[in-house]
Amino acid sequence: MDEQQTIKQRIIEMLQRLPDDIDFDRAIESIYVLNRIEIGLRESEAGEGTEHEAFMQELLTEHEEAPRHLDAAS
Repeated sequence: MDEQQTIKQRIIEMLQRLPDDIDFDRAIESIYVLNRIEIGLRESEAGEGTEHEAFMQELLTEHEEAPRHLDAAS
């Protein structure tokens, strides 16, 4: 990702790559994933972050707590 781009530009670029018939839930989920990637990259650059095992546990917990309508869209 180009560090010169604004967040808005990154979101627009990502949304342009999605299919035209995407629903709102999937679009929002894609923005959320982009945000998590951005956070991870910043943490990595700062020498911070989460160990793999802790991250996997957090991911599983988030999945279990996710609203069911997001699961149905998968």
